[in-house]
Amino acid sequence: MQWDEINRTIYIIKKETLIISSSNSISLTSNRIMPEGWEVALLVKDIDYGKGVIIRRENGEVWYLKAKTYCLWAWKHKNKYVFLKFGRLSSILINEDGEVSEFWTKEMLK
Repeated sequence: MQWDEINRTIYIIKKETLIISSSNSISLTSNRIMPEGWEVALLVKDIDYGKGVIIRRENGEVWYLKAKTYCLWAWKHKNKYVFLKFGRLSSILINEDGEVSEFWTKEMLK
């Protein structure tokens, strides 16, 4: 992935506001500008202080992602929504502060 695409996505994330209802459904104030290939995912669990995470995708799938390097912010975003570019081999997460972490896509748990 090219860094200009990630930077553009970070700008969009900072500009847009996540709306999270009590039913845990999620939407963006403007879906039309969500970059292609990105989705909103729930960061369910931080594993071993940033060595990996468990996420729930918009389609309901639950995945274990292993960090390529430590994800130092995952513990702060447990049970919060993050932006995900999912790939079968590797994935990228961006939090609402624009922090980026890259992961190996390891296995589907559910």
